[in-house]
Amino acid sequence: MRENDIIERFLKPLSVFMPGSLSLQDDAAYYHPHHGKELVITQDAMVEGVHFLPDMEPALIAKRLIRTNLSDLAAKGAVPKSVLLSMILSPGCDESWVSTFTHGFAEDCSYFKIGLIGGDTVIHSGSLVLSLTALGEVAEGMALTRLTARPGDLIYVSGELGVASLGLMLLKGDNLSLDKTIKEQALNRFQQPEPRLKLGQSLLGLASASMDISDGVILDLKRLCKASNVGAMVHHEKIPVIEIPGTERLSLMTFGDDYELLFTIPPDMANRLDSLSSHLKIALTCIGEITAGSHVSLIDRDGKNMALSRDGFEHHPHSS
Repeated sequence: MRENDIIERFLKPLSVFMPGSLSLQDDAAYYHPHHGKELVITQDAMVEGVHFLPDMEPALIAKRLIRTNLSDLAAKGAVPKSVLLSMILSPGCDESWVSTFTHGFAEDCSYFKIGLIGGDTVIHSGSLVLSLTALGEVAEGMALTRLTARPGDLIYVSGELGVASLGLMLLKGDNLSLDKTIKEQALNRFQQPEPRLKLGQSLLGLASASMDISDGVILDLKRLCKASNVGAMVHHEKIPVIEIPGTERLSLMTFGDDYELLFTIPPDMANRLDSLSSHLKIALTCIGEITAGSHVSLIDRDGKNMALSRDGFEHHPHSS
């Protein structure tokens, strides 16, 4: 397929309700935030064999691409509005692949009430690479960042960690002893993570700092602390990790791909979280507190520091 055919047949229909897309007939799009709102922009790329398995269903690849990007908007408390999609397609991406991919993309655009306003398409001889830029809106001056945690703030995480890692293990053929319900949940959490958009929006004016957990709770907490020039003390036993016989708790905790929210909150605001948790039907767990200095410590139930073989997932360049 030619690039123009892909745009005309598969991508243009995704832009039909977005005036700023100019029906994908121009080299640029436009977007004007609503009155009293400011723009929040995020971009993430996914590479075949790194962020998804080569045999993953194209529609699920599309949904994973959208949802992992929207998770960044969730951490800012933003409402998603539109996206730009860039595809560097490999030889295996034939017409059937593109059709299935864009069908899944369209389903999630409808689900999250967003639309396509631009992007780029390239066909080459290498691996499949996908990149999405997501645009969202938040009230002026209210966006959450990872820069503003303060000593004494309590550290919270949403949901249950480690479920997505089980999903990837299953997809790789690991023989895990899981019941059917947990298997389905694990696969769904890896392939179609649910960005915590409502939670992020509810934390505006409540949380002092926020980010999503993409590379493991400890590594991402260290990033938040570095950005805020603070340290942290985390209680290992309080971290909500799925308990599965035969799996290592620390491994599940640091695997990444959770796409839950990690946020800090002043102690006098913490009493509001119980009602928020009940309203959204999302577990919100306090795992520690922000400290002065720069050290992030993980302590056991006896108050002793724990050493980790790894903090989480990090990208490394290929050696030459």
